[in-house]
Amino acid sequence: MSASLRNFLITFGICLIVFGLLGRFVVYPLIGEITPGIEESTISEETVSPGDILSEPEVSAPIEGDIFTAVIVGKSSDGQVTSIIYFRANEITKRFSYSFIPIDLKMVNSVGVDVPLRLLIADMQGAEIAQKISAATGITINHYCILGTDELLEVSGKMTNPYIDIASEIKYINPERATEAALYENPDEIPQEFYINIGQGRKELNAELFKQLIDFDSGNQNKTQTKHLYETIFMQFFTNPGTKNDSAPYQLLSKITNTNVNSAVLDEYIDILFTYDVYQLENVVYPTKSTASSTYDWEKAVKAFRTADGR
Repeated sequence: MSASLRNFLITFGICLIVFGLLGRFVVYPLIGEITPGIEESTISEETVSPGDILSEPEVSAPIEGDIFTAVIVGKSSDGQVTSIIYFRANEITKRFSYSFIPIDLKMVNSVGVDVPLRLLIADMQGAEIAQKISAATGITINHYCILGTDELLEVSGKMTNPYIDIASEIKYINPERATEAALYENPDEIPQEFYINIGQGRKELNAELFKQLIDFDSGNQNKTQTKHLYETIFMQFFTNPGTKNDSAPYQLLSKITNTNVNSAVLDEYIDILFTYDVYQLENVVYPTKSTASSTYDWEKAVKAFRTADGR
């Protein structure tokens, strides 16, 4: 090897060593200062609207206790939605909260049009209804039960001496005498025995009175008595001796088909299901924008439902 080639290789090797040391101790630390490290996780904030499905806030550590949340949809004898009942039993906060959701509360449908709930959910499946009421309340609802008047009668039949308060006298022509009554040109001439009369005040809710109230609503567009029946039976169900026992809910499952509550669900939650008169009771009246307004306020509602739940 010539002397010139040997000198070149020695010089080249020394240069590689020098540049390597510069890169290790000077350039690399500078890159670290210019480019800050990336966090392991990032948090994004989303603005939630009434059309979104709201979920429960996550907790940082496990909390012992069960929570049962459900929506009950009551339908009239002709299939109209007359009552929407939300309720939640929370073992963690020791709260039992419920609300009669307004059936005229408007929510956005699949094409972006505001529609009253009674029409929006009329043909929906139970899981879809639960999602809509979750959005309306800000509380995740996992269970649903859709009842007809025949099923509601089965529920009241399990109760011991149920009652109903009649706000004002109800009088209407007995459907069984309607054909005869139609023969009278002057309504004032229709015999009194053709009428059903239900007096004002508290009445025993037996099968006969139940049928009379349903029959009255067959000619009543607002279905006020049917709605009253659903809400009255709900209020008494959790404390009535006939239904406040372990066997009654299981027996009713065979009568109610449109629900995702089964015997396994009852097994899991039966201990907290009947805490209406045990936990702190909270009734949420769906709020409006002001006392003089009939427009419902979703943001106030979400806050009210979460406060009622003890959050």
